[in-house]
Amino acid sequence: VIEKAAGLGISLPTTAGQLHSECAPAAPDAAPKACTEGMVGQLHKLAPECINECHDSCGALGHVLEAYTNSGEAEAKGEVCQRQEAFECFLKQGTIDKCSVVIEKAAG
Repeated sequence: VIEKAAGLGISLPTTAGQLHSECAPAAPDAAPKACTEGMVGQLHKLAPECINECHDSCGALGHVLEAYTNSGEAEAKGEVCQRQEAFECFLKQGTIDKCSVVIEKAAG
């Protein structure tokens, strides 16, 4: 996942420690339907194990996808930093493998 992102020119933290050092703390947000509707819902259809594993992060993921769609990578990274605790789930050992299909799809 991290290598695929790097190949796209996107520099992401590779550990929870880096996530905390690169981003200011903020509270995660989630919504009941956030995992099955909108852009996150599309990702859920593509990689349900990934999204189900990190279901508490769906609201934050939705904000990042919206920021990327509307404003590009810099804005999306800012959203990740604002919601860093929510993104720790995607960096856990075992979760990255479940989410690889999402990264590969994004890479085209």
